[in-house]
Amino acid sequence: MRPTDWSALGLTGDPTPGDPVVIRGGAQKMRTVADMINRCAANLRALEVGSSQSESVKALMESKKVIVDGALAAEGRYRATGEALESYALVLDGVQSDT
Repeated sequence: MRPTDWSALGLTGDPTPGDPVVIRGGAQKMRTVADMINRCAANLRALEVGSSQSESVKALMESKKVIVDGALAAEGRYRATGEALESYALVLDGVQSDT
């Protein structure tokens, strides 16, 4: 538990606020979303037309690459965010241990 009174140091509040546990939870959620996006993109990439001739199937197949590429770009952003949050939580935890 972090101290709440920092007046002895001339401060009105915690100089390193935040909860590394909560931040790590957010990092895990970002990685989970990235994993789900990756699975969806893989499933869409593997999609085959088969004998279906409907206009909606044709439209989906024509735009499949654009959709997969967009999904993978989003997956990368979510994964990078998760990694950044994990790194921040590690540093914050260390700084809070020192203060």
